[in-house]
Amino acid sequence: MLTAILTGVLVFLGNILILLIVKRQLDRQKSDIFMSLSSYFTRKEKETPSDFELQAEAIAQLFASRTANSIKTTVMGMNSVQSKNNAKLDQALSSDLIGIQNPLLGFLSQLPQTRSLLKKQPGILDFAMSVMNKNKIPGDNGKEEILIQENM
Repeated sequence: MLTAILTGVLVFLGNILILLIVKRQLDRQKSDIFMSLSSYFTRKEKETPSDFELQAEAIAQLFASRTANSIKTTVMGMNSVQSKNNAKLDQALSSDLIGIQNPLLGFLSQLPQTRSLLKKQPGILDFAMSVMNKNKIPGDNGKEEILIQENM
């Protein structure tokens, strides 16, 4: 009976000793974790930022850079569409004006090769208009008629 009581007391004291060792180990790990977190968030010197500040700044830079690129791409796309629309409008207006002044040139300006040639060399249009206008005389009804030159 005495042996059972002494064995029980030894087991109890052994368990208390094991709990103290485990508690000391947990306290050590807890202080290591706290020191690690503390060193991550606090500055080592006044001039140098902490690791957390460096990470936050890097993330902010990345976010700002990507946002700026996205906005830039959107604006450039909108400008590209606007410039294409303006070019199409200019082309349509010039074709309409050419067609009003001279139906033959208006028809020719609708052909893709002629249109690209007129775009590249606008002086050709002025030359063609002057040649076409030299051969016109006002008619009796106020409209212009093309004079046909006959070979003799």
